[in-house]
Formats: sequence, structure tokens, C-alpha cells
Amino acid sequence: MAQWRPTALFVWCALAIWLSLTATPADLASHESPAPSDLVPIAVHDGVAEFDLPTTGRRDQFLLIVSSLCPQNGPFAMNVRAEPVSDPVPLRRHQPAVDPVWSEQIEQRRRELERSRRAMTAVPKTADRPRPPAEQTFWLMVRGDDFFDQKNYEAVRGRLVKLGEHCAVYLDAECSLDETKSKLAEDAATTFDRDVFPTAVKKLGRHRDIDGNGRFTLLFTPWLGRLAGGATSLGGFVRGSDFYDDGEPPIGNRCDMMYLNASLTPGPHLRTLIAHEYTHAITISEHVFTQYLPNKCGAEEESWLDEAIAHLAENLHGYSWSNLDYRISGFLNSPESYRLVVEDYYAADLWRGHGNRGATYLFLRWCVDQFGESLLRDLVQTNLCGIENVETSTGRPFAELYRAWSAAVFLSQSGLEARRDEVVRHVSLRGSLGGRVLAGPQHEYLNLSGDSRQFPVAGTSTKYFIAHSPAQPGTRVRVSASPDAALQVSIRALPDSLARLELKATRVESSVADDGLPCFQVQLVEHNGTPVTIERVAWERIMDGSNRETHRGAGFASLSANEVKDLFETNVVPAGGTINCPRLKLDAISPSDDRLVLKISGRDSAGNAAAAWCTIDLRPSSLAERPNAKQ
Repeated sequence: MAQWRPTALFVWCALAIWLSLTATPADLASHESPAPSDLVPIAVHDGVAEFDLPTTGRRDQFLLIVSSLCPQNGPFAMNVRAEPVSDPVPLRRHQPAVDPVWSEQIEQRRRELERSRRAMTAVPKTADRPRPPAEQTFWLMVRGDDFFDQKNYEAVRGRLVKLGEHCAVYLDAECSLDETKSKLAEDAATTFDRDVFPTAVKKLGRHRDIDGNGRFTLLFTPWLGRLAGGATSLGGFVRGSDFYDDGEPPIGNRCDMMYLNASLTPGPHLRTLIAHEYTHAITISEHVFTQYLPNKCGAEEESWLDEAIAHLAENLHGYSWSNLDYRISGFLNSPESYRLVVEDYYAADLWRGHGNRGATYLFLRWCVDQFGESLLRDLVQTNLCGIENVETSTGRPFAELYRAWSAAVFLSQSGLEARRDEVVRHVSLRGSLGGRVLAGPQHEYLNLSGDSRQFPVAGTSTKYFIAHSPAQPGTRVRVSASPDAALQVSIRALPDSLARLELKATRVESSVADDGLPCFQVQLVEHNGTPVTIERVAWERIMDGSNRETHRGAGFASLSANEVKDLFETNVVPAGGTINCPRLKLDAISPSDDRLVLKISGRDSAGNAAAAWCTIDLRPSSLAERPNAKQ
């Protein structure tokens, strides 16, 4: 669990605010005319970004990316307004200059870290290892939220059921060692010994062998299914306090170990969890107990980056997407709702914030795509944390990384022209993942002829707009927020033929399925004169981002292209036309699901991605269905 470090958080936020207040084009940036498909950074002064878009035609379209770079929670109230102007100023790129002193300091630190890594190359122990005990008592926090209250802990008696070359597998004594549990222990030990451990040693680092037995402990216990008085169920976790010398029981077990739910079954999901949790053990060991930079005290990695590294480690093995699919989908369904930078998930009440985890995975996935897999090792083998760790490992300012990543989230697999650094390559954000439909990041529309919007944006998150239909001869766009939001604005031209879809859903009260599930009349409208072929229709539960989120597989369903054609009697939305489904039954939901997102994805006639979303409120007091777009 990451420790609360308010100093680093507020220093970064204060720096971002100061730059937004004091920066001027003359002292911080260069200005140049962008190429037609370039992502254009827009200057921000005192929380305001204002720029003109000269009109080339009535079908001009632009991608407008509005972000907050402040790592505080927010949400920050933002406004965007578009109004016609008769004398538009040519659009110019605002390129913030990188401080040469900062660059030199970063490079010096990178060299120092690399020297330390070479000097600290781990040498495997050759001495005889003591055999782990046949029985061992482990202390586990099962109730409350105070880590230092001993009453919140329960003693778990574990029996050694499988001894591997690099691991020892224990089973809670309250579980019988039947055939299922034996296979579970066998799969866990084999996975760890043959794959997870050797891959981690080669590409990440080593865990601290605090108990000196030369083996990492895996404890299976049913307690993980009934934590917090039965309110919380976890698949697995690693507890940082177990790795400290002064971690007296029950606060710490003085044992290098992970905890796993005894209800898990052998197979890809189990292996994915083991790879993920073991990465946490390595990260805390390398960060806290190895002095890579002598003038920096060791500290546990910030939650957002710690989780990102662990999720990227899952990709090193390719077992499954079961620990990521719902998180990525949740983030894409509402990107402006989920913070990227969260120093301590537990303190922020976000340790089950699945959309936040989807954001941090995609950010680091993009970074590794750009800088190579060795970036993971650099992020782990250091005693730097958070943004400072990312900037040092990449050699790039965080604001620059964030801007490019935000664009890549929209452009990836969209069919639009994109450079190598504008694409997330390891996972398709416009395809299917674990049965879930990914339609790219949800966006809204902004009519350049005089539209205005007010909207909230969480800290270090992004709102996407497609701006369209300008009036002659140009449009002035003004984006504003409080200065402490650390506003970042970018714009990019889009093809004038790119389809614009609007999705509407209306509750059909007189037509209820036999099983009591709600039915809706669905209408899909194309607004830009470009036909669209619908590929998938899907719906899933909206994640509220709280610690109540538990079940990773609940509340989603999708329809194939053939099923879409049957429902709508066609799978093509005609240019500027409408198709209707008179009765769509929303199955695969539970009585506890109160809000759903309905989404449709497809491709227009030019092969570019087209998507639409609609939020459906299932609560009895509200039958509102809100489309994602106002044309």
C-alpha cells in the first residue's frame, strides 16, 4: 500500500499552477504553423485557452482535447464556447520550451541510476536454503480501515501444500486439501517457478527475501472473499508491511509473500494475478530497500504507477486480459471521470477504482510502446516515485507525455492518419477485449456555429470533443477553467467526411421481457452525410469508481454484427439517415445495476471508426436516457 506523501503532490500541483499563471509565449514557447494532421498544443494563460479556427468548408471537423494536469482530485469545472468570427487569426502551435537545466538534471540522474544498477546486479544465493516450515501462522487484516489497530487482524494458520524451486505454497488450514485445491497449488507453483519468477528476474528485478528461506510465499485463504465484514472480495494482494524488518506481527509478517483467494481456480486468471501481485513485491523491494540514489530515501511507489507497472507485467506473459478488460472499458466509457495520477489509492478511496486502473495501464502501455520494454526495469529499479520517476525514466516532461498519450487514446485503431507515437499498439482500443466492446474514448460534439458547454473534469483526466460545422469565415474557441486545474488544450484536424453518430434510447414501458428485464427502443442517427456499417452493440454497468466495486465480470453484454442486423433490420446507417430497433432487451445485468452505458461501434465508408454512447438510468425514480452527443 502506497504511503501518503502530500509534499510531492502539492509541489507538483503548485508548479503546474505557477507555470499556467506566469508562462508567456515569449519566454516558454515557440510558435509555428502546424501541418494539417498535426496535434496542435494551445497556449493557456490564467486558466484560459483561446484560439481561432479558420474555415475551409462547412464540413470542417476537429478533435478538441481538454485536460486537467493537476494531480489533485477535482473535479474541476470547465467551459468551452465557440462563436463565429469574421477575421480569424491563423492557428499556431504553442510548443512549451523545455528548461535546459531540467534536462541536464534528468540526464545526470539517468546516468547515476544506470551506474547503480550495473553495480547492484543481483547474484543468486548458492548457500543451502532452509526448508520452509510445514505450518506457519500469518496475520491478515480482515476488518476495519486502521492498519495499526491489532483488533482488525486475524491469525491464519497455513499448511505447506506445495514446495517449488522458488516458491512455497500454503493453504489456509480451514480449507480441506481436496483434488481442486491440490491442482490450484500445483498450477500456482508451476506458474511461479517456470514463468513469473525467471521473467521478473530478467526484466524487472528481485524481491527482498526477508525471511531468508530463498522462496517466495503464496498463501491461499478464503478470508480474501470476506474482507471488511464480508463487504469486499479480492483475488489477491501484496502487503508492503510484510517486507520490513520492524514489521511486528500482526502489522507485518516479516515474510516475502502474496495473499490469494482460495476460491480461485487453476488457469489463466490465476496466473495473471500471480504475475501482477509478484510485481508489486518486486517494486516495493527495489524502491524501498535498494539505495540506487544515495541522496534519495527509499519510498513505496505511488499507487497509480505501482499498479500500472504490475498491469504491464501481465502483458509480459500474455495469460489473459481478465484483470484488465473491464478496467480499460470502464475508463474509455468516461475518460474525464478517472484520474490518472493518484498518489495513494487507499487514502483517496479509490483502491477499487477500476476506471483509474484502466487509465494508468493505458498510459504506461503507451509509454512502453514508445520507449521500449526496458522502461519497466528503469521504473522499478529506482528509489524515485511517481511523476519524477516517469520523467527521469523517459527523459520527457510529464505534460508532454500526457498530451501525446491523450491523443493516442483517441487515434489508436481509429483508421485516421496517425504517427507511431500517436498509437497504443499492444491492445486495440476499437475492438473486443475479453468479450467487452471497446469503442475508443467516449466523446461529445461541439457545434462551432455557436455552441457552449460546461462540464467537470477530474484531475489528470481528459474530455474529448469533436468540433464541427463552423460558420464562415472562422470560429473562435475559448476553453476556461480555474487556474488550479492546470488546463491543457490540444486540437487536431479531422477528415471532413468523418461520420458523426448519435444514439438515443427510450424505455418501452408496455414491452417488458418475460424475465422482467427492461426493454428499450433504440434510434441511431448519422449527422454528417457519411454511411456507417455497425459492427457491435454493447452495454455494461457503469462503474462508480468507489471501493464498492467488486465483481469484475458482472453487468455486460454485446451483440454480433448478425444480431445487430436482425434487431435493426440492417447494419448500415445511411448517410444523414436513421435506423431504429423497436425493442432491445438489456440482459446480463443484475438487480443492483442502476446505470448502464449503451454503446455502438462501427466504421464509416472511408474505414474510419464511428461510435456513439448513451447513458441509461435504471433507477425507479429516473428513466432518463442521455445520449452522448448534442449535434
